[in-house]
Amino acid sequence: MRASCPAGISPAGMRQKAARTAFDATVATRTTKPPLTVVQMDVEPEKARVWQDMQEPVVSPAYYLLDASGLLVTLLQGEVTGEQFAAALGTP
Repeated sequence: MRASCPAGISPAGMRQKAARTAFDATVATRTTKPPLTVVQMDVEPEKARVWQDMQEPVVSPAYYLLDASGLLVTLLQGEVTGEQFAAALGTP
């Protein structure tokens, strides 16, 4: 059975909200906070192109995790959990 979304919120919007909540909760437990850049791919296509050129996302939302030199380490997308963010970010 498919879960329903609150009025006015799409399934993609629900995934985005849940993933961002998981990301924020994961980062809150870390002593070193990773930098965060938010780009709305549908609203800022020129900014988004930089990320899409690294790897095209299949599902929204997409979280690009980069190393200190700006190289793509991993791309998490869709229904991302705090555990997935923690594993991708490594030891705090």
